[in-house]
Amino acid sequence: MKSNKTTLKKNVCFLLSTLFLVLNFGCEGLEDWSDFNNAILLTANNTETDNGFKRYNEPEMSSQPIVEFIVDKEQPISISYSKQIQKICDYTKLPFNSISTDLWNNSLTISPQTRVIVIYDTNKLNDQSIVKLLLFVSNGGTLFLPNANEDH
Repeated sequence: MKSNKTTLKKNVCFLLSTLFLVLNFGCEGLEDWSDFNNAILLTANNTETDNGFKRYNEPEMSSQPIVEFIVDKEQPISISYSKQIQKICDYTKLPFNSISTDLWNNSLTISPQTRVIVIYDTNKLNDQSIVKLLLFVSNGGTLFLPNANEDH
């Protein structure tokens, strides 16, 4: 019985001293993480550095929209839908652009990278806009109408 107590004391003493030694001397150089925020992990080239970390580039956001929303600035619900679609695109990292109905009717330009066009209400689109949208869809583009629309 007495030898079990002494063995237990020796084991506890050994574990505590080992823990003390590991904590004080085993992690040398890692106790100061104050400069960790200044570590540059992203650089212009993907080369190995002195510390063994591979450097990566941040991906560039495309300036060409994949999703384009034709907004009627006179309808609050159209503006609200545009903001919600923009939030979705921001979350999914898809380039987004919104254009007013008047600008769209005058320019009729679709970026070659655009894959989805969203329109809340088609009533204010002119005939040339409708033809341009039909060509866009016939070439594989997606036209998203979030509600039932009238055609004129």
